[in-house]
This record gives sequence, structure tokens and C-alpha cells, in this order.
Amino acid sequence: MLDRAQGRPALRLRILQIVLAVIILILAARLLELQALRPERYRVSGGVAAQDSRPPLGTILDINGQPLAADFFLWKVLVNPQAFQDEGGRQAEEEKQRVALCLAEILDMPAGEILNALHQDGVYAIVHSGVSLEVAEEIERHYQGETPPEGDEAQALAGCRWTRGQVWTSAYRRRFYPQGEFLAHLLGFVTPDGDSYYGVGEKYQEFLRGETGSPLRRQKAHTLPADFSIYLPSEAGHDLILTIDRGIQFVIERALARAVQSTGAEGGSIIVMDPATGAILGSASIPEYDPNTYWRHSEENPAIFIDPTISLVYEPGSVFKIVTVAAGLDSGAVTPDSVFYDPGQLEAGGHVFQNADRQSHGEVTVTEILVHSLNVGVAQVGEKMGPETFYKYVARFGFGRKTGVDLAHEVDGLVKFPDSRYWSLSDLPANTFGQGISVTPLQMVTAVAAVANGGMLMRPHVVDMLVEDGQAIKVPPVAVAQVIRPETARLLTEMLVTVVEQGFSRARVEGYRVAGKSGTAQVPVGDRYHEEWTIASFAGFAPADDPAFVCLIKLDKPKTSPWGGQVAAPVFGEIAPQILRILQVPPDAERQSLEED
Repeated sequence: MLDRAQGRPALRLRILQIVLAVIILILAARLLELQALRPERYRVSGGVAAQDSRPPLGTILDINGQPLAADFFLWKVLVNPQAFQDEGGRQAEEEKQRVALCLAEILDMPAGEILNALHQDGVYAIVHSGVSLEVAEEIERHYQGETPPEGDEAQALAGCRWTRGQVWTSAYRRRFYPQGEFLAHLLGFVTPDGDSYYGVGEKYQEFLRGETGSPLRRQKAHTLPADFSIYLPSEAGHDLILTIDRGIQFVIERALARAVQSTGAEGGSIIVMDPATGAILGSASIPEYDPNTYWRHSEENPAIFIDPTISLVYEPGSVFKIVTVAAGLDSGAVTPDSVFYDPGQLEAGGHVFQNADRQSHGEVTVTEILVHSLNVGVAQVGEKMGPETFYKYVARFGFGRKTGVDLAHEVDGLVKFPDSRYWSLSDLPANTFGQGISVTPLQMVTAVAAVANGGMLMRPHVVDMLVEDGQAIKVPPVAVAQVIRPETARLLTEMLVTVVEQGFSRARVEGYRVAGKSGTAQVPVGDRYHEEWTIASFAGFAPADDPAFVCLIKLDKPKTSPWGGQVAAPVFGEIAPQILRILQVPPDAERQSLEED
């Protein structure tokens, strides 16, 4: 629920702003490096990229063998202006005009542009780039002494002849993303020089170039399934198969686009993860871009390349109550039925904290605190534990440090621990309900996944297999730590099922029990929180008793409603049935029947 505090601690906000500024500066340095490439130098007529030959890069496929990024060839058409001379050394103007008219017909471009290239100094000039193999072959058919194919068009060009010294074509590699904007932030992009920026492309750049072997050489290699042989091995011989499922990615990208449009949000993110392995099944963010034409944004809006799921932080709000209650249950400080008296507000460190509804709820159990998302109630759970215990669990769940995901430019987030000179008594209650603490969406969904996985925190990853010369090496799951006991995870899961059943009807999925929690956090602006802007979110997993996936939906500054339960929870209800179908997860009753048999 919406987190509000009277006399909000300005110092906490200032520290958050300083950390955010440092993160932005680091990323800005990377963006400046990109802008220094001056994309104009790679553009010729039509804005198509052109370059000299570069070493090949490996192909990237999804978990089902569908191509996400691959090298392909385009051709550029070149001319030698000095080759058009008569015996006296004078430029043969008529010859240039004839060739310009012929090439204009083939390339479907103004003859004047070609004539300008033919009047340049030097031994070669690029006439056009980005032409297809078919066009390059058409130009080759008009070399002196060769006969063009028959037909009306061939007759029209019958007088077109040139030597290879006058006109020729040259192939060059270009990185191609067949899905366009699809999965752009996670994939990153490649410049004409062959340099990868952002995402999995930058993280595995040396491997994809063939400069380094697999870091998992001791793992057993397997022959790829026959279906994958359509695209692998690539020319480079070093390829990646991701954990991403293209079907799930399509579902979440479409749902996110609809949610952003219908709520008037500035943007948002959705992450889907397998809690048992840490494998990321889908990751989508808006605003997005097309890595095939990245240069269109490199000067006007370079920040669009930053992956918000790993490189930008936010205050999570009430979704973080999952972590607080997990800590309280596991430490023995509380049980689901422990009773607290909620007076509607709580004072700590000279600051007053209130429930979002500004109401007192009297005697409430810990389960009811979660169901009604009571700030004062969960702050009392934090007080019952004490700062040492609470922050021990915050650290266990991985907050304040990188998850270690295999993507470029992940950031730490920010947690002020009690031994920090900036920590104050007001931080404990604020942090228990996700205020005054900054996390990345990936950190948040990974923590919830630990609850879904029986308390075991897994390292998130996006690469499923490294492929060398057609031999696949599986990337093994990495268990980070048992952050809470399995019995604690089961108790908390049941509480989160109650939260969904009693509070979020639009997050339910027919035939499956769903566990989840919404969050609504105010946005820091200057030394205060904005009165209207919020980050609305929902984290959930299904089936509750044997989770196949965990998902986080985050919407930035929605306009139709500030509440995560109203704008983010319904998105979960929309995508969860589709994800369960793609993963072929039977309904609860059917699974239980199979288990009994």
C-alpha cells in the first residue's frame, strides 16, 4: 500500500539521490563512449550502416532454438572515379553519366547522387550500402563481357557495361535482430565495428567473438538437438542459447505495452523467472528501442539503452513486506497468528509513519497485516525483531549487492545498515515496508523467488547453454544461500495465497492457487516524496504449492490509479494463465490427482 510518513527524513532521500546520481554517472560514461563513435560515420545514403569487414560474432538463440541475434551479409556498391578516363587523361563525362543512369535503375536511387560519387577524388567512393545479395548479383551481371538475363528490364539495361575496376560490390557483416524491439534491453546491440553494448551481448562479447573459450570447459558437452542445427554452429563457432522463452517474452511484452498505455504510465518492466533454477524466462521494459537501428537514439535519447531491470533502482514499497514477514517468521519473532495492536501511526527517530488509509485497525494478526498491507503493523514486526535481525535477513536475501546475473551493467542498489553513519532509528520502520531502501526489479523478483523455492536463493541467469563448434555446455544453476527455512517459506506462501484470495481477485488464475503481494511506493523528488507519483507493482508466483514461475510487474507513475493492486495485479492475472499454458503446467486438481495415482 501507499507508504506515507509525516516529517519525512530528508537525509535518507538525499543519500538515495547521491547513490542514484553515481549510478547515472557511471552509465552516462558508457553512453558517452557510445556517442563518441559518431554514428554519422557509419551512415551513407538512406541511413544504412556500412563498414569494412569485421570478425564474425556468434548467434544467439532462445531456449527453443529460435534466432534472437545473428550475423548476416549486406553489400555496398563502390566506384572508382579515376577509372573513367580517356587516352588523354581527361575524365570521360559521358561514360560517367551512362554508368550513373544504369546504376540508378538497378539501385532505385537518383542518378545525381551516383554522379556526385563518380566526381569525388580518390580511387573509390561508396555509392550505396545495405543492398541485398540479389542486387549485388544484378550488378555483377553487367560486368564487361557478361550477358544480362533476358526480359524487358534486361533489354532496358542492355547498354549497361562496366569493368570491375569501375564498379564493384563488397560484402560486409551486420548484426541482425530478427525480432526488432523484442528483448532489446537484454540483448543489447552491436556497432558496425563489431563492438557489443549492453545486455548479454556485451557480457559475452569475447566468447561470441571466439576470443575466449567457454568458462565451463570442465562441464560435459552435449550434441545439440537436430532442431538447433538450422542456425548452429555459426561461422564464429561460439554461440549462446538463452533461458528466454520467446513465447513467454511475447506474452509479457504485449501485456506490458497494453498496461502502460491503459494506465498512462511513463514506462514499466516485467520479469518472469524459474524460481527453482534462477533462469530468466522473460524480461521486458518500456520505453524500448530497435537494436537494428540503435543509432537513431544514440544522441537524442541514449538513456533508452539502459536496462531498467538491472541498472535502475527504485523504492519497492509494500512488496518488500514479503521480506520483512519472512524475516519475522524465520527468526521466531512472530507467527502468522501473532497479534499486534495497530493504532494507525507509529513514531520512530522523530518521524511519524502512518498506514496508507490513515486508519487504525486495532488488533490484527501478521497475516492480516499482509492482507491489508499495514505499514504500522509491519513496522511493529520489524521492531519485534530489532535492527540486527531484520538487516541480517535483508542482506541474506541479496539486497545491497549485485545478484550476479550474466548481463552487463548491473548495479548494487542501496541499503543503509545500522553500522552506517547515515542510518537512523527512523530507517528501520521505513525499510520494513519498502521505503528508504533502493532495489533493482531483478533483486526484488529474485528475493520473492527464494520464498517460492523453499527459501533457497538462486543466482539469476539468462544463458542456458554455451555452444562451441556445435557442442553445447549447459550452464548449471547456482544456489546462493538458504535464506529462510523451507517450513518458513511454506508458511509465508500460504499467507501470500490468502493475500491474493482476499485482496486481489484480478490476480487470481482459475484452477490454480496464486501467491502474491502488491506494492505502491512514492517517488522521491528533491528532499520529499511526490504527492501523486508512485511506482505500482505486484509480485506473485504459481502454482503456489509447486511454483513454475515467479513474476514481477512494475509500472512507473501510472495515472489512472496509483495503487499496485489496481494497475499491476491485473497484469499478473492476464499473463499468468498464458505462461502456465506455455510451460504446460496442469491445473492444481489435475496435478494432485496425478500425484495420488
